[in-house]
Amino acid sequence: MIATAPDRIPPGLRQFLTYTVCGATAAALDALLFVGLTKIRVFYLLANTISYGCGTLLSFILNRAFTFRVMDAPWRRLVTFFAVAGTGYLLSSASLIAMIEWLHWDKLIAKLASIVVVVLTQYTLNSRVTFKKTAQP
Repeated sequence: MIATAPDRIPPGLRQFLTYTVCGATAAALDALLFVGLTKIRVFYLLANTISYGCGTLLSFILNRAFTFRVMDAPWRRLVTFFAVAGTGYLLSSASLIAMIEWLHWDKLIAKLASIVVVVLTQYTLNSRVTFKKTAQP
């Protein structure tokens, strides 16, 4: 039998790559909403709150279905996911303030940099806490 490319990728790496694709999709929504909202002069922290919330909800839906394939306890996992996202949101907002207000970076560049930091932090927390598989009896 000939192994296909996905069969040759170690499971942990495959999970991270799937998380990355789901995260990139959610981050794209986040960034696009952020750009659109700031273009119409919504204050950047309010724009970040709205765009981040929409990206987070999409990320939960995609990761639950495709990355971790854990369908039990949806409300508990959703609450935990949003708690992790809240941590990411605070990290995102703090990094935006630092990069925009103190370092005088362009808003979009700052937003993209903050997304990288937040994705890495949230993957670690979500894989180890939110979507940890429960023991089967």
